[in-house]
Amino acid sequence: MSGDKFNKKILPDLKAKFMYQTWRIFVVSKKINPEKF
Repeated sequence: MSGDKFNKKILPDLKAKFMYQTWRIFVVSKKINPEKF
């Protein structure tokens, strides 16, 4: 696996997963604790 392939395929995928997780955590905590936001 070359570094170039890694950057093109794996990295955006990981970034998307990370963004999705962060967004979900935010939404859930907003539901649980609305006055904080």
